[in-house]
Amino acid sequence: MSRKIDRNRRATVTSFDMRPQVSKDDYDRERTRWATQLEEFNSKLIASETANSEMIINRAELNKRIIDLEKNQKPMMEANRKLSDRNKHLQQELKKLEQKLRHSQDDFFTLRDTYEREMKELQVLKEKRVGPEMHEELLRYRNQCLESSKCITALRNTLIDKRKQYEVLVQKFKQFQKLFKKLQANEEDRFSTMGSECSGASTMSLNTITEDFEQDQFNIQTLSRENAELQKALNELLLNAADLNEENFLRDQTIEQQQLLLEANQDMMSQMAQLKSTVMQQLDQIKALDQQVEDLTQQLAVQIDKNDTLEFQYLEIEQELKNQTAILAQCSTFEEERDALRTEIIKLRFENGELRQNHAREIASLKECNATQSVSNFDDERKTLVQKIESLEKQNEAQQVTIQNHEKQIQELNTKAADQIKELTDEVQALTKELSKIRFSYQGSEANLKKEKKMTDALNEQLQKLYENTNSDSVKKDAEIAQLRQKIVEQETKFNEIAEEKNKVSELLKNITKEYEEFRDMQRPEIKTELERRFEETRYRLNCALEKIHDYELLIEAAKKAETDGKLSEHLERELIEVKEFNAHLERQFQSQSQIIEALKGKLLKHRNFCDMLAKLTDMDDINNLVEQLEIYVNENTYDEARVAANIVYLINVMKKKMFYSPLQISTAHHQIRPYSSVDSSGEWQSNSSEGIISPDEQDEEWASASKTASR
Repeated sequence: MSRKIDRNRRATVTSFDMRPQVSKDDYDRERTRWATQLEEFNSKLIASETANSEMIINRAELNKRIIDLEKNQKPMMEANRKLSDRNKHLQQELKKLEQKLRHSQDDFFTLRDTYEREMKELQVLKEKRVGPEMHEELLRYRNQCLESSKCITALRNTLIDKRKQYEVLVQKFKQFQKLFKKLQANEEDRFSTMGSECSGASTMSLNTITEDFEQDQFNIQTLSRENAELQKALNELLLNAADLNEENFLRDQTIEQQQLLLEANQDMMSQMAQLKSTVMQQLDQIKALDQQVEDLTQQLAVQIDKNDTLEFQYLEIEQELKNQTAILAQCSTFEEERDALRTEIIKLRFENGELRQNHAREIASLKECNATQSVSNFDDERKTLVQKIESLEKQNEAQQVTIQNHEKQIQELNTKAADQIKELTDEVQALTKELSKIRFSYQGSEANLKKEKKMTDALNEQLQKLYENTNSDSVKKDAEIAQLRQKIVEQETKFNEIAEEKNKVSELLKNITKEYEEFRDMQRPEIKTELERRFEETRYRLNCALEKIHDYELLIEAAKKAETDGKLSEHLERELIEVKEFNAHLERQFQSQSQIIEALKGKLLKHRNFCDMLAKLTDMDDINNLVEQLEIYVNENTYDEARVAANIVYLINVMKKKMFYSPLQISTAHHQIRPYSSVDSSGEWQSNSSEGIISPDEQDEEWASASKTASR
């Protein structure tokens, strides 16, 4: 809504309350404006709440979807990770295999070279076998070479001495020539200076000089002859030395060749000796193993004999135990017989007592009857019975003695049997332990024998295989190398194809990115709000203007090159200047609009925070706490929402007091409305006030002054 505000109108002040008076129309306008703003505010709050709830629901749904996607993607991620680990492992194994292949190739080539070299050397050595006669000839040639070298050194020393002597003689000859020249030059002076008195002496001195000169001349001639002879001898020696050098060189070559052959033979002999030593060592090891086998067999035989003896002893002990059990059975029968005898003795004693009682009764009856005959008969019977009883008692005593003896024997036998059983159990345990040890050692010895036999068999097989598989390994390695080379060639071709495809794909990617950038530049964004629409329109116009400027510049350059007239260039320059001015104007508009958008964004954020605070306060039941929170908010903040909060506090206080205020008493100090202005796409300023178009700088100044007065 656009409305006009009379800025020149001054508020009247009453004499009582010092409050500005407002007209009814202004009050109605303000009321309707505030009502519409409250309705808009409520509608915005409801819309924001609905949007917030929808956003929360969408957020929950998105979180659920994200969780589901993560759950679904976890196995894929694990599988991908496993595949990546497997690929890494395979790459490492491939690298290791390639390294092994390279090492094996190098080893194969080195082995092949060494094998070929050794085969050639063997062939050469076979062709040039050296016997003892050749060895003697070599020694003889060596001695001759040594003697000839000694002769050559002696001749060289003599030549050096002769040359030294010749040089000394040449120096002396030169000295004599100098002296002779001096003597010839000074002869005239000497003859003129000498007198007649010393003429004889002078002639004598001249004669001595001539004699010395003749001797020197003779010596020089002899020396020259010797020198010529020495030169001839030297030339002959040099010629002979050349021949000798050739002969010596050939001899040295033959000697060196023979030495090489001898060294090769010695190496072969040493290798053969080493091989023989290894063979002998292996034979010694085999013999030692055979000896160990024999020792183990002997030990086994001894252990078997011991086992037989132990089994025989065990059988004897079992027989003794059986005998002892039989003795114990006899003892038990003796005890049974003893018990039977005891029972019989008890019965006889009982019968004897009964007989005595009967006898006493009969005696009493006989006394009463005075029958002498019956008494005599009875006495006879009694005597016979007494004799029987005495004989039975004797038998009983003898049986008791025998029983005691038997019991003693049984006790002794029991003690002996227990001792023997203990000894036998101990011996049996020891024998079982020894048997277990012997069996364990026997098993270990058998295992060792088997292992050693297997080792010997394996060594023999390895020796045979080493001789047999050298050629097969070389053939296999050659085939493997050929296959690997083919694989390498195939991989190189594949790699080249992949590189070509990669280059093609990169070129396609570049073209697609270029097309996408061009399409994105050409594509206009979505229109969301009015400000963003204006912003995008200005940016689009700016880009179009820049493109036009670029086109005009190109046209100007083409016009400058093509046309000689300056009219078109001037016209184009004017258009270019106009376009540049228009571009500058658009840039200023763009900057101002971007600033306005940033300010509006800040205000929207503040308004959103204020709305969130109000939404929280609506849930509060206590009005006092609500008022305190609003007052804290008013004290902490200074922007427009703080003023709205202050007005809400004021209204709440009014509602608390339950007082009715007239509309004229409402302070408008807290309700100052800041006019806003914006730039339309046509370039004109729009305002929410009814005063017409005002520049934003003037509005800012008026707003600042109004806010200062309100704060005061």
